[in-house]
Amino acid sequence: AFAVAWLLLTFPLWIRVVFARRARVVTIRLQGAVAEDASPQSWLRRLLVRDERLTFMEALAALEHVERDARVEIVVLDLDRAQLSLVHADELAQVVSRLRKQGKRVLAWIDDARGPDLRLAAAASVAIAPPGGMIGFQGVRARVPFLKGGLEQAGVVGDLEHVGPWKTMSDTFTRRDFTPEHRAMVEGITHDLHEAIVAPVVLARGLDRAAIDAALADSPIDNVAAVSRKLLDRTRFRDEIEDELRALLGLEKDARLPRSAQAPRFLEDARRRKRVANALRERPTIVLVPLTGGIVSGDEGASTGGRSCPSRALADVLEALRPRKTIDAVILRIDSPGGSAEASDEIWRAVKRLDEEVPVIASLGRVAASGGYYAACGARWIVAHPSSITGSIGVVTGKVHVAPLLDRLGIVAPSVASAPRAGMFEPDRPFTEDERAAVRREMFRVYDTFLDRASQARKKTKEEIDALGRGRVYTGKRALEVGLVDELGGLSTAIERARTIAGVSPGREHRLVSMRPRPRRSSALPLPLGVLDWLAPGASEWVPLLLRGGVLLWEPLSVEGV
Repeated sequence: AFAVAWLLLTFPLWIRVVFARRARVVTIRLQGAVAEDASPQSWLRRLLVRDERLTFMEALAALEHVERDARVEIVVLDLDRAQLSLVHADELAQVVSRLRKQGKRVLAWIDDARGPDLRLAAAASVAIAPPGGMIGFQGVRARVPFLKGGLEQAGVVGDLEHVGPWKTMSDTFTRRDFTPEHRAMVEGITHDLHEAIVAPVVLARGLDRAAIDAALADSPIDNVAAVSRKLLDRTRFRDEIEDELRALLGLEKDARLPRSAQAPRFLEDARRRKRVANALRERPTIVLVPLTGGIVSGDEGASTGGRSCPSRALADVLEALRPRKTIDAVILRIDSPGGSAEASDEIWRAVKRLDEEVPVIASLGRVAASGGYYAACGARWIVAHPSSITGSIGVVTGKVHVAPLLDRLGIVAPSVASAPRAGMFEPDRPFTEDERAAVRREMFRVYDTFLDRASQARKKTKEEIDALGRGRVYTGKRALEVGLVDELGGLSTAIERARTIAGVSPGREHRLVSMRPRPRRSSALPLPLGVLDWLAPGASEWVPLLLRGGVLLWEPLSVEGV
C-alpha cells in the first residue's frame, strides 16, 4: 500500500525520468586514490564538501548499468592518474570485455599509467594517452623491511615469538635478511601478481611475451614509444578525446556528438528508472558489510589515525542483521591484513552466528590475510580474487623493549612487583624464561584455535590446515588450488553466488544495500608512527597492539606496482 501511494504521489516526477532522453556516451572518470566504497559522512560534511570522485563500486555499478542499457554505444574510461588496485582494475576489465562482446565500444584515456591501469586499458577498444606522459609500470616489487640493525643501534630490541617459518612479521624486528621459506613465498606472490597484469595485456594487445618483457626492461618509456611497442594505440591530448569519439562513431570531424553523461548523473538516472520499474515489486535484498583495515578490539576507531575495523562495532552490525527476515544474503567484503587475535575471533563468532540465519558469503579484496582470513572462515562460501593476498594462518606475539637504550642513557627504573610476572609486557626489560614460556603457550593456544576455525570452514583436518598454515601467504589463485577458498572472482561473482545460495531466480532483480560499522572516535592522541608505516607496512596499526602485549594475526607484506 505504501509503495502504491508513493508512486502515485511522485508520478509526475517519474514520467520525466522514464521518458527523458538517454545518453549514448557515458564517461567514467577515476581520479587519484580510488576508494572501494564511499565512507559514511556526517550531514554537515556532505553539505559543505562535495566530492565528485568515483569509488570502485560506483564505477563498477556504472559499467553494469551500461551493460543493461541498449542505448549506450560508447564508454569513456578517463583514468586521471588513477591509483587502482589490481583487484579493482581486473574486475572492471572483465565488465569492459563483456561490453565489447555486446558490440559497445570502450575508449580508455590514461594519464600516468601504472600496472593496473594497463590491465584495464588493455580490455578497451582503444587505449590513448597524452604525448608528454609515460608508462610508469616497471614490474611488481614486494618490499620487506628488516629493522633489526637500525633498532640495535638505537638500543631497541624486538622480543617476539611466532608460529611457523612463514609467519614472518616478527622477522621485521629479529632478522637482517630473508629466511629461505620467506624468500620463496614472496617470490611466488610477486610472480603471480606480475603475471596477473602482464598475461592479460599480452593477450588483449596481441603482443609477444618477449616484446612486453623488453618494454618492462626499458621502462619507464614515454607514451610515444609505448605506441610503437603496441602498449597503447595512439597519443592524444585530453581535448582531442571528442575527435576520437567521433571516429569511433563514424562521424565527420565537426559533427555534433550524441547525448553524453558523466557517470554520477548516469548512475542516478539509472537508479531512478530502476526504482520506478521496481516500485510495486518485492525484490530480494543482499546486504554488503565491509571489513576494512586493521582489526582491533572494542568499538573505537584506531587511535593511530590509520584505518581500522573495531570488532565490537562490526559485530553489532552483523548481530542486527540476524532477526531481519527480509534479508536474503549477506556479503562480507574483506580488505584487511588482520590484527588482534581476540578481536578476529569476536568477528568470526558474529559471522558464524549470522550465517546460521542468513547465508554469508565472504568476498576477499586486495588483502584478506591472517585475521582477515580468520573472519572469512565464519562464512558459508569464500570468493577470492586471483590477486587477493590471503591465508597467513599463523600467530605472532611478544613485545619491543628498550633495555639497551635505557642502559646507554644511564636511566634506571627499579620496580617492586606483587607477583612473579607483573610487568612482563613493560618495555623496560626483556622477558624472563618463565615469561617467555607463558607467552609461547598462549601463542600456540591461539594458533590451535585458528586451526580449528579454519578446519571447520574448509572441511579439512587440523593437520591438513596446519600444513597449509604456519603463516604461509597465498594469492587467491593459489589459495583455490590448495582449498583455502571456494571460488575465484570479484565482488560481482560474490553477488551472483549470494543469489544462487539464497535461491534467487536468474531473471529476478535484487536490491544491494550497504551497511557499515560506525565506530566511536577514539579520544586518544595519534601516535607518531607515520615514518614506520613506510619502513614496516601498517606499523601505525600493529605496533600499538604489540605495545599492549597483544597476540596478533597480521600479515604486513607490502607489494608495490599493484
